[in-house]
Amino acid sequence: MGRLGLSVYILMVLTSATYSHIWFVNPEGTGDAPTIDAAVDSCASGDTILVAPGTYHENILRLGNPRELTIMGQTGDPEEVIVAALNPAEPILKFTEYNLSVSAITVTGSDYSGGALNSVGTSTTVSNIIARNNRGGVALTGTGQVRECVFTDNDWGLYFSSSGVTDFLVEQCQFFGNTLIGSGATDLGAAITINAPATIRGCVFLRNSIVAEGSVCLVDGGFIVYIENSTFADNSADFAVYFTSLNANGMIANNVFWESGCPSNGGAFPVRCNVTWPEPFEEGECFPENWYGHHGNVIADPLFCNPGADDYHVASTSPCLPGNHPDGSECGQVGFYSQGCVTPVPTRTTSWGSIKSFYFQKVP
Repeated sequence: MGRLGLSVYILMVLTSATYSHIWFVNPEGTGDAPTIDAAVDSCASGDTILVAPGTYHENILRLGNPRELTIMGQTGDPEEVIVAALNPAEPILKFTEYNLSVSAITVTGSDYSGGALNSVGTSTTVSNIIARNNRGGVALTGTGQVRECVFTDNDWGLYFSSSGVTDFLVEQCQFFGNTLIGSGATDLGAAITINAPATIRGCVFLRNSIVAEGSVCLVDGGFIVYIENSTFADNSADFAVYFTSLNANGMIANNVFWESGCPSNGGAFPVRCNVTWPEPFEEGECFPENWYGHHGNVIADPLFCNPGADDYHVASTSPCLPGNHPDGSECGQVGFYSQGCVTPVPTRTTSWGSIKSFYFQKVP
């Protein structure tokens, strides 16, 4: 959420003060409550905790007394509000049976295997947060939405599960440099583990890796899953996407798989308009070879502008752009990134700052 959106949100809450309260928290402890944890204690259902810029060392654990609660950074910039684990063995935020919304903060420094932000059995909305340098990033059980978040330098990024029929939505998120050590393909994905019906849309998966057999994105079970308009680039794993069940359903459409392992041969669902490079086939494991050349699936260089400088926009002649598809299919935009140059530049470096600046230039 940007500063303008945040201002509008605060104004809306202030004008409905009869029904809810905003608790201001700052690093000096001179706000409405001395800590975020204390503010949670004071909140009634429907209240908002507005967190000023600074660093907070806390573990906020609530396993009962469910309420509706919003925790958000005051400026709208998650880099300015850092919530670090006071006790690294515990999650930073853990809530059970809350209707929870968390936005515009960074969670970091948790070694808890269940995720730095862990929400169980609830409806959870997570937006515009950074999960950085944790054993696990965010774990949600129940129903939820995750939008415009960054998961970087964790063992794993995002896990969600549900026994219900409601879709999780993960939209315009970035998974960058997460490294999972010693997990098989049936355990966790370095970026995402999906154990629920879900839609993954407009996301970017860059330089995630598994130091063992495994996948970037793991679909664990026979769920209906849609993976759309996302870019997988320079990941180190056997599989970009791996399905543990042949009963999985949904659609894999309009994605780029570049130097990222193959998409696995999972359930009997449509696979269309994907651009893969280089040729990924492994007998009996990847998408069947006959998918390519049919339904808009092609093996072709996406022609990124400058992947060495972390610019994954595409050149004007890219097969990912509308009207450029090699087989003439009407696929529209393929992958997350739009056109950003005329001719690609073949160099390579690594920079979190450049990744962030290019990623947050939204696709028009």
